Amino acid sequence: MLLLVVSEAMAIAAVSAVLSWLVTNWWVLVVLGACAAVGGAWWFHRFQQQQAWERVQQQPCATRCRSWMPCITRTSSTPSVT
Repeated sequence: MLLLVVSEAMAIAAVSAVLSWLVTNWWVLVVLGACAAVGGAWWFHRFQQQQAWERVQQQPCATRCRSWMPCITRTSSTPSVT
């Protein structure tokens, strides 16, 4: 029981120290927020690209390819031109 009380007091002291440090060094939160915004924007851009590529791959080959360009199917180990 004493160990639980001591560990709770240490946890409260650690949280208090971190919050005090963050109040003093507020710019760290600004930098972390900017990094999170850039990372989120990058992830969202990659997600949109992946969705667009999946839509392209789901289209029939005749829609993707030009009429003069033969379509290559991947049904066997060696590609066949149709």
